[in-house]
Amino acid sequence: MKFNHPLYNKLDKYKFILCSSSPRRLELLKQIGINPIIKKSNFPENLNKLEYKGNEIQYVIDTSYGKLEDVYKNLEEDANIILLSADTVIISNGEIFEKPGNYENNIKMLKKLCHLQNEGYKIKIVTCCTLLKREDNKVTTRKFQCISEIEMIEGISNKDIENYCKSEEGFEVAGGFKIQGFGSILFKGIKGDYYNCVGLPISMLFKELCSFL
Repeated sequence: MKFNHPLYNKLDKYKFILCSSSPRRLELLKQIGINPIIKKSNFPENLNKLEYKGNEIQYVIDTSYGKLEDVYKNLEEDANIILLSADTVIISNGEIFEKPGNYENNIKMLKKLCHLQNEGYKIKIVTCCTLLKREDNKVTTRKFQCISEIEMIEGISNKDIENYCKSEEGFEVAGGFKIQGFGSILFKGIKGDYYNCVGLPISMLFKELCSFL
């Protein structure tokens, strides 16, 4: 089944490259009929967060661009191409939450998010995307971002958090949870784009691609 939209005729002129090995982002692109070439970025994602104090979204923008730049400089293709990179983090009270990496950090991260919410701070999921188009050796780029808010359930216990972290599903995702997985039991609501919470604001991306091409 195909969706009859002019964008797809335009996309046929390019090789579409996703600068990520994220299965979630790949699945979302395929969901709207885009089957990208996967080129994993080796950008270290270690920008100094202290330099972004008060401007945390710029941290996410710069990380997304760094991922794309790393892939682009190593490309061998000489065809017309479109590159897409994205970076997703959780931001609350000016603090950036990325991947916890292990059980202990996962517990600390979720407990901290729960505490911040109890103190009245919003929990924001921020995804920043970068698009690059190269056509006839002319290169143009575009950046955009999407912000959603999530609310954890009231009265969630430390035991509930610890049990969730034992699933290990949150170790390698921003904030230490997957809203589309077992992590869904930790939250009572989302304000904004659900797919942004998964890792790619697909409706916004579609709109941006339409105007970009």
